[in-house]
Amino acid sequence: MKSMNKALVSAFSGLSGAAGVARAVPFAILLLSLACLRCGAASIDEDFINPPEKSKPFAYWYWINDNISKEGLLKDLRAMADIGIGGVHIGQIEYKDTAYGDVQIFSDSWWDCMAAALQEAGRLGIKVNLFNAPGWSGSGGAWIGPEQAMRYLDVYEYRVSGPRKLVMQLPKHESTQRLPQASLSFQYEIDKSTFKFQPVAVQVFPVSKLADETLSAKKPAIVAGSEIKNAEALFDGDESTSASISGLPATIEFSVKEPLRVRSLEIVPATPCRMWCRLDYLADDGSWQTALSRHIARSEVRIIASGWDPLAPLAVSIPALSAR
Repeated sequence: MKSMNKALVSAFSGLSGAAGVARAVPFAILLLSLACLRCGAASIDEDFINPPEKSKPFAYWYWINDNISKEGLLKDLRAMADIGIGGVHIGQIEYKDTAYGDVQIFSDSWWDCMAAALQEAGRLGIKVNLFNAPGWSGSGGAWIGPEQAMRYLDVYEYRVSGPRKLVMQLPKHESTQRLPQASLSFQYEIDKSTFKFQPVAVQVFPVSKLADETLSAKKPAIVAGSEIKNAEALFDGDESTSASISGLPATIEFSVKEPLRVRSLEIVPATPCRMWCRLDYLADDGSWQTALSRHIARSEVRIIASGWDPLAPLAVSIPALSAR
């Protein structure tokens, strides 16, 4: 029995056991829809021909490369009103392959155009929303200095021994990382060496000796299928090495000689990925039990959509368990 005390990790593309639920829900929705059709068929037909204000769609309204005019904006709004558009989202957009116009954003001419567009939209009953996105449409630009720019927190850990009085000079943080990005028609890099990092806070707290009792330190025995290459890299504690998974579902089985007390799981993606991960362990009664089932979503690498660390580790706490 002891030789069978192992833990099992499974990664799979779909969560098993959900198919029955997925089939039942549309059936209920279909019944409700039929009931509504029978109750108000005439009303639905009329609303389809003349949609109420609450049902009218919104449209993105891009003002591209300063190519706007008061006359053109008014014509756009009237054309949208004629086909039932109920609202617009105005975005100041730049395309690298498009020539620039004469109405520069935030110039007096631009404000005149904006005022005329808002007034006409109000007359036509079209709602207006202005983009307020960081760095590329409305709220960002070369006029924003470092002290006004959006910030993010980076955390660094240093281990020291104690108890004792400690005088320590924390190193100045710098980064040489360059992040390739793509947005609309642009391909560009974000150079973190130009970032101005500032110290914010220092927190000191005791660390249990169990913090070093990791699976990597236990040198586990690993069995993996052919769809996983270099599986040992998943457990070596070195983020510079990586394993590759060529297909799902994929299973990795690992075991240790002495029982390991587990309170959390951390997975560090090496490349963009999206999958479900399940951690199972062999209980003392010989049955497989699930410790956690979690979706890993690290497929979005654009910083404007994912944050400053697109491949951030996935760390999950679980109720403490002991297994080999």
